[in-house]
Amino acid sequence: MTKGRHLEIEGPVAAKPSHARFLLRVERQLGEICAMAYAIYGESQVRLEPSGMLPPIVTPTEKIKRDRTAEMSALQALYALDLLPKAWPHPEFYWQRFQHEATPALERRGWEVQFSAHVGLKPLIFRTETWKAEIIEEGRGWFSLSAGFEIDGESFDLQPILAALVANRFLEVTEGKPKGQEFMIFLPDGRGLVLPVGRFRKILTTLGELLQFKFTEGPIKVAKLDAAILAEDDAIEIEAAPEKVKALSERLTDFQRIDRVPEPDGLQATLRDYQRDGFHWIQFLARYELNGILADDMGLGKTLQTLAHLLAEKQADKNEGRPSLVIAPTSVVENWQREAAKFAPSLRVLILQGAERHRQFAEIPHSDLILTSFALITRDLDTFLSHRFHLLVLDEAQHIKNPGAQVTKAVCQLDATHRLCLSGTPVENNLGELWSLLNFLMPGLLGSQENFNETFRNPIEKNGNQGKRDSLAARVGPLILRRTKHDVAKELPPK
Repeated sequence: MTKGRHLEIEGPVAAKPSHARFLLRVERQLGEICAMAYAIYGESQVRLEPSGMLPPIVTPTEKIKRDRTAEMSALQALYALDLLPKAWPHPEFYWQRFQHEATPALERRGWEVQFSAHVGLKPLIFRTETWKAEIIEEGRGWFSLSAGFEIDGESFDLQPILAALVANRFLEVTEGKPKGQEFMIFLPDGRGLVLPVGRFRKILTTLGELLQFKFTEGPIKVAKLDAAILAEDDAIEIEAAPEKVKALSERLTDFQRIDRVPEPDGLQATLRDYQRDGFHWIQFLARYELNGILADDMGLGKTLQTLAHLLAEKQADKNEGRPSLVIAPTSVVENWQREAAKFAPSLRVLILQGAERHRQFAEIPHSDLILTSFALITRDLDTFLSHRFHLLVLDEAQHIKNPGAQVTKAVCQLDATHRLCLSGTPVENNLGELWSLLNFLMPGLLGSQENFNETFRNPIEKNGNQGKRDSLAARVGPLILRRTKHDVAKELPPK
C-alpha cells in the first residue's frame, strides 16, 4: 500500500542478486545536446550516479541490490570517451564531448546507445581534401578570409564553426589531447560535426590571437600583416591570395628576400653591412605600408639608418613633397641636427626648439625634416595636427611606454603616412610597454589593451606560457629589428 508519495512494502523482501545492462540516451535538452546514462536491472532502470551513492532499487515486489563494480566500470568507460558529468543545473546529464567512435566503442562493451530524432545518429566527418581557403582584398588595407569545406556536397563556412568551438570551450577542453584525436560539436539543426583536434586547435589559436576570439557574423576581416601571416599558416592552407599579400608573406618568412635598393645619392657615409640591412628593412616597411621598431643597441647608428631612408624617399619623390617629423628627447634633438648636416646635408632641416620656435612654424611645409622634442609636442600639438607628415619618427620611443600618458595620446593623434620607433629598450619593465609602442605604430594590430593582457601579457608574465610567448614573437617579429653590439662586433671599429 502507499501513503502519499512513499512506497511501503509489506513483509520483508530480500535483496536479490543483480546483473546490470547499460543505456546511453542522447537528446537535446534546454538548447544543448546531452547524454543520459542508465543502469538497467531487469525491468528497472536508474541513472548512473557519479557520486558513488548507489541505493538499492525498491519495487512493489522486490528489492534489487545494485552492482557497484559494474556501474563504476561503466562510468569509467564514459570518462575515457570524454563524457564528463555536468555539474549544474542538471547533474544527471553528461556533456556531449565524445568522438564519433564513442558509439561503437560503447556498443562493444555491451552498451545500448539511443539517439533522439532531434540529434541524428550519423555524424558529419570533416575531410581535409574538401578544404578551401582564400584571402580576398576588401580595400583600404583590409582583407577577408573566406574558408570552409564540404561534406557530402554540403558547404560549411569556417566562421560559424569557430564560433561554435569557442562556445564549447574547445581550446580548454582539448588541452593536451593528441593532435590525431577528434572532437564533435553540434550544429543548430542537431547534427554532430566531427573535427580533428590538432588542425582546429591551430586554426582557432592563430585566428583567435589575431581577432581576440571575436567570430561575429560575416567574413573574417584582417589587416595586411595578419593576411600575410595567414598566407603562410600550414593549418589554414590558403590557396589564393592577392599578389601583394603573397609577396609580403614571402618576405616576412625570409629576411634575405627583402628588396635590396641602392643607397641614396648624397649620403655622406659608408654604411656597415648591418646598417645597410637596417636601411633596406625600413624601406621594406614603407613599401608594404607597415610601421616598426628599429631596436638596435645604442651606438649602432639608428639615426644614420633613418637618415639614409629619408634621403632615399626624397630622391624617389615618395614623400610627395611632405616633410618628415622626428620627436626626440630635448638632449637628442641637437644630435639629430649634427648628424643630418654631416650625413645628409641636402635635407632641409628645421629645428623647433626654444621660445622663438613659433616664428618658424610657417617653414614646416617647406622643410624635409622637422625636429622637435617630447617636452614640446603637447604644447605645439595643434600646429602639428594641421600638417600631414611623410614619416613620423619617435627617437627613444620608450617615452610613450605608458599608454595613458599625455605625450602618448598626443603623438598617436599625429597624421603621417609611415611611422617608425627608435629604441634600444622597447620593453623595459613589462609587455604593456610593447603594446603601447605597437598601438602607436599599427593601431589595432594587438587589439585593445584589455584583450592583449588577457591573450598575451598575463599568460606570459604570470604563467610563463612559452606557447603564447612564441605566438607573440611571431606576430610582432617582422615589425622589430634588433641587433646588439655583440651581434655585429666584427663590423665595429676598434675602441
